[in-house]
Amino acid sequence: MFALYRRAPWQAQLLTIFAIVAVLIVIGFLALRQFQAGDPNVSVEPTSVDVGGAANLIPPGERPFGLHVIGEGEVVVPPDRAIVTLGVEASAETAAQAADEANATAEKLIEAIRGVSSNEREVLIQTTGLNLSPVFPPAAPEQRTVSADPVGYRSANTVTVTIDKIDLTSRVLDAALSAGANSVRSISFTLQDDGPAKAEALRLATLDAADKARAVADALRGSVRGLISLQEDSIYVPVARSEFAMARPMAAAPAAAAVPVEAGELRIRATVRANFAYE
Repeated sequence: MFALYRRAPWQAQLLTIFAIVAVLIVIGFLALRQFQAGDPNVSVEPTSVDVGGAANLIPPGERPFGLHVIGEGEVVVPPDRAIVTLGVEASAETAAQAADEANATAEKLIEAIRGVSSNEREVLIQTTGLNLSPVFPPAAPEQRTVSADPVGYRSANTVTVTIDKIDLTSRVLDAALSAGANSVRSISFTLQDDGPAKAEALRLATLDAADKARAVADALRGSVRGLISLQEDSIYVPVARSEFAMARPMAAAPAAAAVPVEAGELRIRATVRANFAYE
């Protein structure tokens, strides 16, 4: 047969090659369709997940119409961790004097906070900032430039306290202010472990997506067959923060004056994107 092919005109040879290629393309296309559709003699049982009733997964090979919805879930929990940022500032004629004064006050501050709790895991202290800068005299109205010679120096230490027993927050503030802290930069409330709250928010978001899909299907006089795909879109874990912006250091509070602290609550939000089969 090959000898006949070689003796045939070149036009016939070219036509034969085109025919063979076309047959191979058709065979490959049919094989791909069979692979995507799967074996028709094998029944595929859909699995299920708990998404509030619209739980069946669509068997492989099917291409149903889909309902795309966004599910939202929110969990409200009380915070169990407080983060307090405190400052100590001192001014003196020389840099060494300003630094020594600020460092001495910071040491008293740290010792006072350590005395609030005997459990080191409940109150963690960390130095998070050191600053030493010159102080220049203000320029007179008729002067265009500021004097190059400083009139003194200002030193500032910043201490961050992580409180894992949130009831101690007020006592930490009282101890710090009594020991010489003259600025409170911020107070934040958060969670030691946000995993369970995030998981619950995701669960509620998934159920919300299923409810929305059923509502849309009912409005269209149809029904939800099951879940095609589900994707986590976002999880937001807030940090309740109070910022204190002061032009001047605040005066130390009297020892007997308790600082009131209310932790409030945190709202953890989750969003999912789901695609449900519709018929």
